[in-house]
Amino acid sequence: MAQPMPETVDLQTVLTLARTSSPRVEAEEQDIAGAQADRQIVNVLPNPEVSYAGSYQPGGITNFEGRRAHEATVELPLDLGGKRRARVAAADRRIDAARSRVAVSRLDFMTEAGSAFVALLSAQDTVGVRRDAMAELDRLRGMVAGRRASGMASDYDVARVDVEIESARADLVEAESAAIDARTDLANALGFPGWHPSASGSLDQVPGTGGSPAQSAEALPAVAAALDEQNAVKADVVTARRERFPEVSVNGGRFWTTGPFGATYSAGLTLEVPLFDRRNGAVRKAEAEARAAELRTEIAKAKALAEIDRYAALVEVRTAALDTFNRRIGGKLDALGRMAEDSYRLSGGSVIELIDATRSRFDNLATQVSLSARLADARLRLRLSREDGSDDTALTAR
Repeated sequence: MAQPMPETVDLQTVLTLARTSSPRVEAEEQDIAGAQADRQIVNVLPNPEVSYAGSYQPGGITNFEGRRAHEATVELPLDLGGKRRARVAAADRRIDAARSRVAVSRLDFMTEAGSAFVALLSAQDTVGVRRDAMAELDRLRGMVAGRRASGMASDYDVARVDVEIESARADLVEAESAAIDARTDLANALGFPGWHPSASGSLDQVPGTGGSPAQSAEALPAVAAALDEQNAVKADVVTARRERFPEVSVNGGRFWTTGPFGATYSAGLTLEVPLFDRRNGAVRKAEAEARAAELRTEIAKAKALAEIDRYAALVEVRTAALDTFNRRIGGKLDALGRMAEDSYRLSGGSVIELIDATRSRFDNLATQVSLSARLADARLRLRLSREDGSDDTALTAR
């Protein structure tokens, strides 16, 4: 019986689920089972063939001495030329390639699920900002209504705040809808339909270092998978060359009659004569696939390194953008709200200025969440793009 999924998850839990427990991973691992079954298929010896024929002479004309004749033969194909050994070696390389593809899929699932987690965390923070905006506007509405009751504000001021409250309510509904979408995306990324998780943690805790970074380009999962596929195709070339050896089988049999009894024995050899089909086409095809695999390996290496450079550049740019925002704007938002309220209450400022300052404050807080989420996503993708796929437990370390 499947264990119930947790209602709240952190990043480490999400990455662990994506790597080990997701039904999507289980589906990919069936490729390994299929490759292992293929090895079992090619590792068996060919079955012998047994044939029997019987004859009966009802008339006076005879073709043999006796009323009945029987013939039984056994034919056994021989494994010559190293065919089976080459097939098994190629199957072993296919198993390695299947395991490497699963490792790539695991890392892809981790990246997709981790990005979905960051999106959910961002959506939850945005909902929090919009709820705070609603609470602040409700407080301001009470203040303006009190001033209206004392004759210090007009009906317009109250109506203007009411309009702003409804606009903020629409923003809150939109943020809650985005959170629902993000929650569904995370469940789908992990392959658990009907699950409605909540994210715990903060965006600034998403790791940018740690884990098990690959020591070389060849250790990157995508490149390692391409190399294993290249080795498998090279093994196919060897197999194709061994398959050119003619098929050989030995046979033995017995022929006997009854009424009267007589028996003879036979032994023979069957050899394929490669007169028309020498299987050169299969060799050429395997060699062409080997050349293509070499090119795909180079492409995979270039792509993997380009992805690392891409995310490193994104981290640098987005870090600078968030730092600039926090330095120039972040520290002024609370003061902006206080100054606008003091101006309205003490200096005769307009309600428009008060509303504008409140809207600007919370819109900029939402922008801060968005910038933090984009940086967190880039940091996570950079970390995973450098990962060798052997360990995900350190990914949540600061």
